[in-house]
Amino acid sequence: MSEKKRTTYKKGSLVDLPAHIDKSKFGYRWLNATKLSENTDGYEPRGYELDKNDEGKVTRRGDLVLGRMPIDQYEAMKEEKDEARKSQMELFFTQQAAEEERLTHEFKKKGGKVKFEFTKE
Repeated sequence: MSEKKRTTYKKGSLVDLPAHIDKSKFGYRWLNATKLSENTDGYEPRGYELDKNDEGKVTRRGDLVLGRMPIDQYEAMKEEKDEARKSQMELFFTQQAAEEERLTHEFKKKGGKVKFEFTKE
């Protein structure tokens, strides 16, 4: 006869999203309530609006407020950020390869032999 499995309690995180949200219509992000209150007009510069629960109260967790943005606008912003990151990485690797090539050229010019050369796969 086998023993019953013990149940384990998994504590939730402070930043877990609440049950009332609809991810098909909105993109969500936790916002700093202190920084948000510093803006006297309640405007969030990135374009998030405050999410409200079924009772009409703003969704809060500690010093965080849940913000939401229409999904199409959220996806466009996310795609733009990903493109910026990708272009930044490409620029970095291009500069790194150029610097490596310059150093190798100077080393060879002085009479040195290079056993390993940087090549992009």
